[in-house]
Amino acid sequence: WLCAEAAVLNLVMAAIAWDFTQRKRTEAALANRNLQLESVRAVAAEMTRELDPNRLLGLISRRAAEMTGAANCGIYLWDESENALTPRAYHGPMSSRARYPRRPGEGLIGRVAQDRRGVLVHDYRSSSFAHPRTLETTHISAVLAEPLVYRDRLLGVISVDHERGEGDFTPQDQELLALLADQAAIAIENARLFRAEHGRREQLEAIRAVSAEITQELDL
Repeated sequence: WLCAEAAVLNLVMAAIAWDFTQRKRTEAALANRNLQLESVRAVAAEMTRELDPNRLLGLISRRAAEMTGAANCGIYLWDESENALTPRAYHGPMSSRARYPRRPGEGLIGRVAQDRRGVLVHDYRSSSFAHPRTLETTHISAVLAEPLVYRDRLLGVISVDHERGEGDFTPQDQELLALLADQAAIAIENARLFRAEHGRREQLEAIRAVSAEITQELDL
């Protein structure tokens, strides 16, 4: 009877210990999630203040690499006239790589754009996403990419990667990049609209100046 009671007590104690461990893990995961959200909010506010498109893309690529611990980051924007994704910003050693556009469905970047769904690849070089030109010119080992979508409209793709021996990405990194991509898409669209509006105002001012000159000449 005493042995049975001890066994039950051990089971109870083990259950309590397991529950305590699980609660600690849940609390740690929640704390990490809150830190991620705070990081994204801080970067989103930073992006919102930058209205120059080129500087904005540079800022996004830097922050994406920093937040995911990536060696490199690249941003490709959709070019309607070319029907392709064109490389627009790089951060990290990859800035010296050959830059070329991707068609929808071509390589990992093209696939993410076509499916509008993020991809996490642990072994890029043996994956179905591997692009021959990328294999020839880089030592990429792990890749994480997310689409940049604004109101169901594809703006482009953001990708981060590690080269051989530099580590791997986790599902948490993927979630973080997805959150960042959502905010980046909004910032990119805002910068585009601001630039378009600024251009229209400049055109209007130019037209008014020419009109004033013509009026003045007619009055003479």
